[in-house]
Amino acid sequence: MMKYFVIIVTFFALDALSKPSYLLINASTGEKIIAENSDEKRFPASLTKMMTLYITFEKLKDGTLKLTDEVPMSSKACRLPPSKLHLRPGTKLTVEEAIQALAVKSANDVALALAERIGGSEYEFAAMMNEKAEALGMNDTVFYNPSGLPHRKQVSTAEDMAKLAQAHLNHHPEFYYFFSSRHFSFRGKRYKNHNTLLGKIDGVDGLKTGYTPAAGWNLVASQKIGSERIIGVVMGEYSQPRRNYMMTTLLNKQVPTQAQILEAERKVSKKRHRARMALSNWTVQTGTFRNRAQANKFISDLKKKHTSVVSSALNIVRRKRKQYTTQVGQFKSKKEAETMCATLKEKSLTCLVVKTK
Repeated sequence: MMKYFVIIVTFFALDALSKPSYLLINASTGEKIIAENSDEKRFPASLTKMMTLYITFEKLKDGTLKLTDEVPMSSKACRLPPSKLHLRPGTKLTVEEAIQALAVKSANDVALALAERIGGSEYEFAAMMNEKAEALGMNDTVFYNPSGLPHRKQVSTAEDMAKLAQAHLNHHPEFYYFFSSRHFSFRGKRYKNHNTLLGKIDGVDGLKTGYTPAAGWNLVASQKIGSERIIGVVMGEYSQPRRNYMMTTLLNKQVPTQAQILEAERKVSKKRHRARMALSNWTVQTGTFRNRAQANKFISDLKKKHTSVVSSALNIVRRKRKQYTTQVGQFKSKKEAETMCATLKEKSLTCLVVKTK
């Protein structure tokens, strides 16, 4: 018989719940292997969509719903904030397309439209979610919406997310392939799965990501090696690189130190910066200084005073004769750089558009 294991790790971005929670259990027996703060209540964010999809799969199996059935987009659904497909009210998509939009794109607008299609209203569907959570033994979980958008009372725990992940594998294995899709194409647009571990880590074939500022970076990832399957959950991490590194390490049945996490995050940030530079031909120069301390102070002041404007990457480039130049952003076209420079000038800041290569 195939054995299942479940790894849960939870971090919370709020000071009151800053201590990480770990949970490692054998999904076949329910035995806890590692457990620390595993019953702490957290914001699930888009991990909520796992329950929305669980109910959808139930309706498909009992015949009250078909993959080819239509899901109409209501005005309320279309008004929800991203992540979304940006559809107009009255637009229709199939149930299959809706499932893909949730599993891959994590579309909030489609999550509500699907919930309205099944339950009649968001309120009624939330009641169905809570009823199912109780049936699955998710005793510390409360749902108020099908998308995972912020609601102060919508909470769950590491242990409850473990139970939901197990339920998908045990009760709806025939629909699991939706979580394994790396891309989703809809009306001429191609969306990439937010779970970037798919295709990169051997055996990883699902399940779901989630993020809100209050919840932090969440991820449920399933890995099958031989006859064993592992499910890892990270909730409330402080950045995507930290979340992915934590998950990768846990899937190797290890718990990384804080120093290891910070080093992994630094490497990813450096790699991303190099990638941006490789694709960029233009930047906006904002100042030239005699030493790095002066340049660092200028950048620090710029961030504090003009956060809403300077959202692009800030960096320092060392020039000849020990000069340090500060730059804002890397841009593919001169026009994009000129737009940024014009915005800075509106704030009475001096800038110059410079070609980098």
